[in-house]
Amino acid sequence: MTVVHLGERHLSADNRPEWCDLVGMGNFRIRADSTFDRHFHDSPEYWLFYQGKGKVGVDDETYYVQAGDVVCTPAGSAHDIIEVYEELEGFYLEEKLPDDGVIGHQHRDEDDAGGHPVPLRPVPDDFPAASRAGVIGA
Repeated sequence: MTVVHLGERHLSADNRPEWCDLVGMGNFRIRADSTFDRHFHDSPEYWLFYQGKGKVGVDDETYYVQAGDVVCTPAGSAHDIIEVYEELEGFYLEEKLPDDGVIGHQHRDEDDAGGHPVPLRPVPDDFPAASRAGVIGA
């Protein structure tokens, strides 16, 4: 298998190419009042946003994100989608697990595991303008 149809199903251990050691890969959409859980993984995870605007948290830091941004989260770092200003759509990729690693979302406490609503808020005044760096034709 060379093509994984992410529109049909996220990549996982049972539908990935045999030579691939990624834990997971797929698309996601965060709408206003979606529920999201602050979580961590035993492997690094990457979120590539291709539509929308919002705010994410990684450990104790928060960041504005928008189409074209990638959030790079090291293994063990708690990450979260805190709020959206426009519906966020993205792609995630989880790297290979260490030998003693656990697949899936892990939580530091019950509050994190329960998730929280992701509110829709107006775009903040300090939200950065989209960067055109690296865009062909910019």
